[in-house]
Amino acid sequence: MKSSRILLGIVSFFPVAYLIFFIGVAYGAALWDWRPGQVVVRVLVGGHLACMLLVFGLIAFYLYHVSKNTTLSAEQKISWIAAICFLNALSIPVYWYLYVLRLAARSSATEGPGCRNGDGVETG
Repeated sequence: MKSSRILLGIVSFFPVAYLIFFIGVAYGAALWDWRPGQVVVRVLVGGHLACMLLVFGLIAFYLYHVSKNTTLSAEQKISWIAAICFLNALSIPVYWYLYVLRLAARSSATEGPGCRNGDGVETG
């Protein structure tokens, strides 16, 4: 299960890494006068659309995770839902680190009833 958390973390950090890459390439495109018909531009547009779909999927997953997280108070849930909706690519990695990786590592020795793998998310 730890490998699935790590994989989720990589996927969660990917939009931020892609944003940095995309800004760099867009800046390079402006410097080197790339035309819309070039392969690099077509690949970037496809990659950008794929990253947007990934972010929508991450938003849906993390909204579900926040709603089922038993370690968060109602106020914290509202705050995280707002953060994920409005600052998604920035807040998703933070939430993953705080409530998926760290919380799971902290509570893996003491799993409670109704929790899955100590991550604070109800199973039923």
